[in-house]
Amino acid sequence: MNKNNRKRGVALIISYMVIAVLTILGTVFIARSISESNTAKRFVDSTRAFWLAEAGVHKGIYALKNEDWSGWTVINSTVRSLVTALGSSGDYNVTISGVNSTYVNITSTGYVPNMATTRPVQRTVRVQYKSTAPFNYAAFGTSSVSLSGNSITDSYNSANGPYGGSNVFHNGDVGTNGTGVGSISISGNAYIYGDANTGPGGTVKVSPPSSLGPGSRVSGTIEDECNEVLVPVVVDPALVDLNSSGKLTLGGNGFKTIYAGNYKYQSISISGNYALTLEDNVNLYLTDTGQALSITANGRIIVSGRATIYTDGDCLIAGNGVLNTATVPGNFILYGTNTSDNIAVSGNSDFYGVVYAPNATVSISGNGDIFGAVIGRIVNDSGNAALHYDEALRNIGQGSYGFQWWQEIYLPQ
Repeated sequence: MNKNNRKRGVALIISYMVIAVLTILGTVFIARSISESNTAKRFVDSTRAFWLAEAGVHKGIYALKNEDWSGWTVINSTVRSLVTALGSSGDYNVTISGVNSTYVNITSTGYVPNMATTRPVQRTVRVQYKSTAPFNYAAFGTSSVSLSGNSITDSYNSANGPYGGSNVFHNGDVGTNGTGVGSISISGNAYIYGDANTGPGGTVKVSPPSSLGPGSRVSGTIEDECNEVLVPVVVDPALVDLNSSGKLTLGGNGFKTIYAGNYKYQSISISGNYALTLEDNVNLYLTDTGQALSITANGRIIVSGRATIYTDGDCLIAGNGVLNTATVPGNFILYGTNTSDNIAVSGNSDFYGVVYAPNATVSISGNGDIFGAVIGRIVNDSGNAALHYDEALRNIGQGSYGFQWWQEIYLPQ
């Protein structure tokens, strides 16, 4: 082989080597480009899945705050689920647990391209909200709660009809911010069908002492983590600005009707067989810091629709009490301002309504049951009065749901 042939052979080998190197580099470059493209696509899909999950959370918040469950599947009384397909944008699946409870958990998962795809890209977010409505307990006292005699607490939901049968639940929770021994006191045959929660260090005291401890009188959990902030009662300015009509004293045999509107009195006293009817959408403001409302003998207030009473003073609801014709507790609310010291609900008639008086001692006695909720500084439930908490009250008042925490749950892709 001559010299020129050897040169051509070497050149050919070098050419092959260059081609091989370039082929390898090209293959690596293409593979890397494909990998980067897939990584970028996965990042985009993951981001889309995250925002789909967030969209599901906001869908849940809207449903909670507006009580709009259109399109949702009812799993049971406290759990709802929703699956939403957005075509080429992806899907999200939301589950809400704790509906109509104090704490609500929303778990939402976003899927790209969709749930039916094998191994879709998915992101899951979980958030917790707390009901900030003022009526989350059957009985709540900022200082203490005492149950004695044959008193019990349980719950029902007036939105589902009257109390009884399948509409009876064990959510008659009792709470207090009290931190002392016996902040919640249970004696006699009293029983809590629900949870009991005191302030830090507070205890539930059972009398006479039971070898089974407080749990022998509480069907749910017992905790000492309560730190509720009760919103002060603010009287509607439309009522404050009115001129007072003085004292309204009604006795003997007779009746009077107050029609829809705002009214301001110094006090109202009803006795004998007198009946005072409050038509729908009546708002009353009682300014006497002494005895602002008194119902005795066979006297009664008839609530025909919705009525709200604000009182600066004490209230005695005895006699035939308050007759709520619709038997919907949320239709009658009695607010005690910061000067209201004592509110007593007694007698033999059932009371459908809500008492909210953060600075008052609220006493419940007699044989008539209470359907609704009672909030005060001190709550004493004695006699044979049972307190049936209306779970529908969680949607009443200034409350809705306040954010507690947010977390993303990482699942294998």
